[in-house]
Amino acid sequence: MDQWLLAPERFHLYVWLLAFFFAIHEAEEWNILGWYQRYFVELPPKTNKSIRTFLVFAALVGFVWAGAASIAGDPILAAWIMMPFTALVLLNALQHVFWLFYFRAFAPGVISSVVLLLPVCLLLGGIAVDQGLIPGWYAAIWIVPISIGLVQTYRSGNRLSSMFRVLDRVGRSLARRI
Repeated sequence: MDQWLLAPERFHLYVWLLAFFFAIHEAEEWNILGWYQRYFVELPPKTNKSIRTFLVFAALVGFVWAGAASIAGDPILAAWIMMPFTALVLLNALQHVFWLFYFRAFAPGVISSVVLLLPVCLLLGGIAVDQGLIPGWYAAIWIVPISIGLVQTYRSGNRLSSMFRVLDRVGRSLARRI
């Protein structure tokens, strides 16, 4: 790949690209309630409003996170700040791929996960390490929460994992306030 694209000064471009792609991913999930109802059991009282409220909230968090990482203009600081968000997004993208195979059915969000999120997360992490913006150990420690999240997703099967139950409560709480 062209060194110009991989230069540390371009890191902010990938930070904002991740936030933008994450917002597209959240939009792809806009009508996910029917999928949840079809494939999961013992669902909390989700509604389109609570889900959509959370999706908008999550997309805004992505942009705020990218803004916080970019505000100082320092790619090293940006890389340190972005790794937790990148790990969360990578986990969610991998969960969508898992559900595709587990349920043997299309899972809303899987297209943007495969086409947008997985590549930009791996590119962002790779550039951060390759260009010396973060040490390899810092990138590697994020494998632990990603692995824990994937194991939890696998073990939950067709029930919402505890992480998704927390996110659902946040969405319902936000929706009540609107």
